[in-house]
Amino acid sequence: MRPSRRGHVVVIGGLILAAAACAPVTPIVTSSPGAPTSIPSPTAAVPTVGPTLRPTLVPLPSQPSTSLVLQGALVGTTGPEPGGTTCTLDSATQQLMVYLPPIAVGTGFAVTIVAVPASEGQHPIGTAAPSAQTAAELVLQVLTNPAGGGGGPTWTGTSGTVTVTAAGPFGDPNAHPVVLGTVDATLHQAGAGDVELSGSWGCVV
Repeated sequence: MRPSRRGHVVVIGGLILAAAACAPVTPIVTSSPGAPTSIPSPTAAVPTVGPTLRPTLVPLPSQPSTSLVLQGALVGTTGPEPGGTTCTLDSATQQLMVYLPPIAVGTGFAVTIVAVPASEGQHPIGTAAPSAQTAAELVLQVLTNPAGGGGGPTWTGTSGTVTVTAAGPFGDPNAHPVVLGTVDATLHQAGAGDVELSGSWGCVV
């Protein structure tokens, strides 16, 4: 039986064999009339499949402790409390956002957010910083709900330092960076007086 071709499909005795796209169809090799012995494979290359890569679960290190003291217009303390501080890293700017744990003050909770470069050293707050790349910023707000809600007055860091005592490793897919630091800051709100925030903090990024 003579094979017929339809585009890139070969029909042999009612069986349809699909050829690789744009690949030439090679005639069937026979040892005797009507008795095919082999059908050559399409000439298109078959990709090699390598081993499946599975992500490795990296265990989290122990959560560092945070211990803070508020004095002045607001008074309160917290810690030492493991895991009370959370951090996120902006990989583009290498800026670390530090969310300190709520501190009970009167009928509300003082929540402080710190923006600081993810590099070891002292980072001045306010106009004392030589550049925006080395400066630290603090914002404190009193909330009626520590999870976020019932926002009250806001204090802004005006002086002092945020010190990063340890940071890293960054860029290692097999490790979770750990950041440790201290804060010694004065925060101000017009008409409400100053707040002094001091203590140590730490987080796993």
